[in-house]
Amino acid sequence: MKFESFEDVIKYAMEKENQAAEFYEKAKDEESMSGMKQALEEFAVEEKKHYAMLEDIANNREKIESYNLTPATDLKISDYMTEIEYKPGMLYQDLLIVAMKREEQAFKFYSSLVEGVETEELQKVFKILANEEAKHKNFLETQYDDYLSAQGG
Repeated sequence: MKFESFEDVIKYAMEKENQAAEFYEKAKDEESMSGMKQALEEFAVEEKKHYAMLEDIANNREKIESYNLTPATDLKISDYMTEIEYKPGMLYQDLLIVAMKREEQAFKFYSSLVEGVETEELQKVFKILANEEAKHKNFLETQYDDYLSAQGG
């Protein structure tokens, strides 16, 4: 994928984050269990935070330098899982797998774009995006691990 400008990168990333939030909101509306609805709402909120971060960067490019790229721990749980499709009524652990795989894909996508852009500013934007996805993946993997531990698995 080739981006012509900083604005193209931000616009594309904002569209991706918006699509992710919409996915979780639509899934929330399809669920009947309140716990699943809450989990899906939380996932949508996280995607909206990413969107807001991008909007902030779009309005003030100087903010790029203020972002701290503290690497997230990668538990690699999702790395060993097969991607599954979301279905209303699925088990909570399966919902976490769906979300983990989505974050894993987003992380890999943004990471792959770092070398494909020419300016350091755009490279930093993709590093920020990849880092945010890695943090979200770590959160979900931790949730998954905690859930299985509580279930005795």
